[in-house]
Amino acid sequence: MPPKPAGGKSKGKNEPVKKLNPQQVALETATTTAQKMYKDHEKERLQAEKKDKAQRDYYHLDATVERERLKLEKEKSKSLHKEIVPEEALAFKEYEKHLRWKEIPTFVHLPNVRSEAEINTFLSVWRDEQERFEQFTPETVVFSSKDFENGNGIVRLRFLRGEQTMPALQCQKMVQSQFTQCLQAYELVEAIQRSRDVAAAASTGDAALVAFHNTNLTLVYEQILRTLDFVSVQLLLHHDVLITGGDGETFTQMVPENNPILKYGFWIKIHEMTRSFTSLLFPDIDVRLDPRANTQPKLPKAMGLSRENVAVRVLQLSFDTHCGHSAVGKEFYALNCSFKADVVSFSDRPTKQGPWTLRSETERSHRLNVEDYPPRTAEARTEDPAFRISFEVPSNIVIRTGSLIVGKWVEETCEWEPITHTIFSAQFAGTARAEPNPRRATFMTSELASFALLQETVYDALYDSWFIQPLSYEEVLLVLEGRKRNDMGDREFRFLLREASCKLLSPDDVELAHLRERFFQPTTMFRELAQAGFKFALSDEDSKHLDSVVPKSKALESKLYADMAQFSLFYTFAYSVHNKYGEDADMALFRMSKACHSEDDDQDYTNANFQELPQDVWHAVRYRKDNCAYSQFTEEEKAPRLDLVEGTETHFNLYNLLLVHHEEAELQEQVRTTNFLLRRCIYEVLSIIRPLTWG
Repeated sequence: MPPKPAGGKSKGKNEPVKKLNPQQVALETATTTAQKMYKDHEKERLQAEKKDKAQRDYYHLDATVERERLKLEKEKSKSLHKEIVPEEALAFKEYEKHLRWKEIPTFVHLPNVRSEAEINTFLSVWRDEQERFEQFTPETVVFSSKDFENGNGIVRLRFLRGEQTMPALQCQKMVQSQFTQCLQAYELVEAIQRSRDVAAAASTGDAALVAFHNTNLTLVYEQILRTLDFVSVQLLLHHDVLITGGDGETFTQMVPENNPILKYGFWIKIHEMTRSFTSLLFPDIDVRLDPRANTQPKLPKAMGLSRENVAVRVLQLSFDTHCGHSAVGKEFYALNCSFKADVVSFSDRPTKQGPWTLRSETERSHRLNVEDYPPRTAEARTEDPAFRISFEVPSNIVIRTGSLIVGKWVEETCEWEPITHTIFSAQFAGTARAEPNPRRATFMTSELASFALLQETVYDALYDSWFIQPLSYEEVLLVLEGRKRNDMGDREFRFLLREASCKLLSPDDVELAHLRERFFQPTTMFRELAQAGFKFALSDEDSKHLDSVVPKSKALESKLYADMAQFSLFYTFAYSVHNKYGEDADMALFRMSKACHSEDDDQDYTNANFQELPQDVWHAVRYRKDNCAYSQFTEEEKAPRLDLVEGTETHFNLYNLLLVHHEEAELQEQVRTTNFLLRRCIYEVLSIIRPLTWG
């Protein structure tokens, strides 16, 4: 309400009007000015409200029109996709059928990886065979004859029982057969892992089947370790017939001989002589135990190598026996190299008395007695129990840095815990010197446990760059480079995608040669890369090991990767340095080529440098969960402009976005005549590496 006038009326008729003093005049003037300002403000406010209402109505109308347009585009896209779903399903079913037919001759001697009964039978028969050797029953020869001299024809039977112990040749064959069984079990493990890869693929996503395979993997690995314990017991009982060469105390075995997946070494103290254990060597498998420093005279006394009835066992496996446990969200994961060393004690060795060999076999002698190290005694605490272990890094692991991480398995938490690092080209003192081996790794430990080489899970995140380039209607090139550190660990990966599989083109590391020789399922390819030291298959839980990373939502990635897979056969897609701008889980930024790939294009892109392409060949795309649009940002900008390109509007997906520059008939032809297997492969690869989250 406007203020009232300050002046008042006179009280009498004849009373003269009082003259206002200066203060009252000033107050009257201020009141008049305030009333005028109030009226002007009210007028402006009403005009602004009217203008704002008109603008809100306009925006509301525009948003309503946009929602209706996106709704119609969504229905059109669903209708178009529904037309090709049966053809895609038929193409993939046909591919899976032929794939299984090809595998039948390869794994005919192995159980069906999807059959729990067959796997259990395989393991049960294996265990029963070991039990027969544990409780050896000698052969009995029966001689039958009749008594014709007395004329009564009585049948006489004479039983001749064989040796109470297993013959030497049979014992040797038995041990070799157990190592052969371990190799077959490893082949079964590989088959289970490939089946698990298919079950874990984004297009199938069968979590129950993945859990089923993980359970079977654990059972097979347990049987392999149980078999190695069984072989160790047999070596203690029959070392006189099993250890036939060398120093007569060391048994070594590599399975197979070329590119072994299992290295086994067993040393038994047999010779009664005074000696100083400066080192313990297993030269045939390139494993050795040395004092913690070259200045130390010998291995720690706590190992007890000077006492009687002691043995040392070393195992090196080119696989992770604990891979059945989930490593999701863990800071480190194990590479395909696990190592185990044990100090073993036993009761009595076989003794010779003339031509006779006396063996003492009891239930205790058929159990492997692994001792704690360091021992839990007061004497053991007076000496440093640390010593060095050296081994050869398997040929399928890329040595990316000057030292590798060594971890031990923690049973309570079911995870690998890093404890130390390896060094290469270690020096050895005295007579224990070894030939130089660039892949020989050495680490120091104060305990004996299950060790493994570890790799940081997010070592290659965030990706430095990625590109998807169509080569033809049948092939697509994927270029991916992990986090650039400007050191020997940097690699640029190039994959050739064809049908439903992919093959590695580069880098040229010898350790990755098997991935360059043939095509693999996408999940298998990236599992093999992870075991070689390059992990690109990360989960949302792994983001906690990185600073300021917000994983993209599943809804956004699923929709976007399906779009990119559809049009990667015709357009080039590339990363954007601004993709992390704003850390919006429901928005992604990338680039898409303006020109459509032509079948007449004979340029070789397999070694092309996509970083050198000019800015004007790209569309900048802002992709949200519900819409996408051409944006104004460029790679040279520090802060991206996310506004829409003038004259354009948002669309539901890339199909409708491309209608701005292409004919609808052309795009429908691209969708209906697409290569279904290749599109599925691209979608699987993108869902694994997730370039919009980690790129």
